[in-house]
Amino acid sequence: MIVASIFPSRNFSTGNPSLDAPTKSFAKAAKLAKVTGVTLHTLRHTTATRALSEGSHVRTVAALLGNASRTLTLNTYGHVVVGAQERAVGLVAGALTAAQARRAAEANGRG
Repeated sequence: MIVASIFPSRNFSTGNPSLDAPTKSFAKAAKLAKVTGVTLHTLRHTTATRALSEGSHVRTVAALLGNASRTLTLNTYGHVVVGAQERAVGLVAGALTAAQARRAAEANGRG
């Protein structure tokens, strides 16, 4: 799978030179740019974390990462999903509060 070659496994080596090439190319480019502490694997985690925290479905993120199941993705990033759920509840609560305020204003002849 192409996505798996872009987001390599933890050991950064698949044993297949054609799949390891993106990791090596990225490492070389990062070194030339004097960027430290960033690998394709850290970008994998950043991608998953950001996607889930912005509300992407776990199934979509699991597919993007090349994970065989959503379970692996949830086991790794479940804490992010919980935070996203809390934000979603807050958004719904805010919308309901605003709707109640509009109805109250309309009932009092101010709407």
